Amino acid sequence: MTEEEYYALIQSGGLTLDAADKMTENVIGLMHVPVSFLEGFLVNGQEFIVPIATEEREVPAMARRGAKLTRSTGGFWTRSTEPIMIGQIQVVEIPDFGDAERRVLEQKTRLLEDANTISSTRKAVEAGAHAYAAMKGTYRPLSTWTKTPEGDLRGYLEMPLSAGVVGGSVSAHPAAMAVLKILGVKRSTDLAEIAGALGLSCNLGALFTLVTDGIKSIKP
Repeated sequence: MTEEEYYALIQSGGLTLDAADKMTENVIGLMHVPVSFLEGFLVNGQEFIVPIATEEREVPAMARRGAKLTRSTGGFWTRSTEPIMIGQIQVVEIPDFGDAERRVLEQKTRLLEDANTISSTRKAVEAGAHAYAAMKGTYRPLSTWTKTPEGDLRGYLEMPLSAGVVGGSVSAHPAAMAVLKILGVKRSTDLAEIAGALGLSCNLGALFTLVTDGIKSIKP
């Protein structure tokens, strides 16, 4: 990590008011969110240092406990589909459709980056998870746990998750670029799979809490 990236993490995330104003509307200030790291997180046979930005103290602790519990059996194994989202743009009252098509194609890269950025916000991810949980008419958990014939506990989590590693707010936010560098992923699918594994790890840590002596049991 460079000195510039280090200061981006410890000084308001490196985000200026001017940069924030370009990311969203009616910006009046900035708010700090603690960033912690989860070491030795094993996903698909590879170890990662995973950054977690949250004000909830228990979340990193639960994730860390879940990660430790899975290491002896190989950690987490993930897979994901290719992106299946589609988008439509309606253009009306255009005198020259040929010129309009040319201009849209010229801005194709920027439009895709903007669309990916919007869909990857925390609110959009949360809303997608809630909608997926209720897709069959009743609200059901995203994760399921079963006991294997060998007596092991097996967890499974499935959810829609749009993640981005380039463009939009990712490229405009110095701290976001710094934590992506620490994480060491280059593809959005890798980021999404690690995020899914992290969610299941937190869930496992929460289950461990329920069957032991409470929150004290998941302290590092």
